[in-house]
Amino acid sequence: MSDHDAFLEIDKNIFVVSVYLDAPVTQIITDITQADGGPAGYLGGKVVDDGMQ
Repeated sequence: MSDHDAFLEIDKNIFVVSVYLDAPVTQIITDITQADGGPAGYLGGKVVDDGMQ
């Protein structure tokens, strides 16, 4: 599974651990799981901006 394909596996039953903080992982996960109320849990770094440039 490629890094990008892993995003397709995220649903409301997944606990996400993000160790690559240079990517907008929080924003991507929020968009993917918004209809389900988010993933089961999320552990990642501090969000300092919205990731948009």
